[in-house]
Amino acid sequence: MGEISLSELIEQTKESIRSFEYNRSTINRYQIAWRALTDYFIEHDQVVFSKQLAEQFVLESKTKLDTRAIKKWRYKLNRLTVLMLIDCYEYVMSHGNTIEKTTRTVYSNWLTFSCIRIISTISKKGEKVPVPSESMKCFKAIFKIPGTKEIQGYL
Repeated sequence: MGEISLSELIEQTKESIRSFEYNRSTINRYQIAWRALTDYFIEHDQVVFSKQLAEQFVLESKTKLDTRAIKKWRYKLNRLTVLMLIDCYEYVMSHGNTIEKTTRTVYSNWLTFSCIRIISTISKKGEKVPVPSESMKCFKAIFKIPGTKEIQGYL
């Protein structure tokens, strides 16, 4: 895969989630986690995004959680923001080094669909949580946009 700086990837990920209209506090929490990841990359003399180093950050966060050095919400936030970056990285690398405006919309829709799929299979008790069929129909319609065959494979 190609290379992209961590700071550029964070900016592209922020831009791609803009359509979700998260409230300011959610964005601020993401930025705190991305800052911690950036500091981690700096400690390891790394400017270019590395999936392996990002995953190592999550593993170290898990160790800190297990030793009670950080709270569970912090670990979950670190894990979520790294997964968002990895997802964006893989999408960007398969479509060139930037997410163009039209592609960004498709990517945001795809990311939303991914989140719904995750939510639909996870709950606190480990039971499946149903996703309304109307939401699924909406996403299936979104992904029938011409030129998005690679995304249609996820349905």
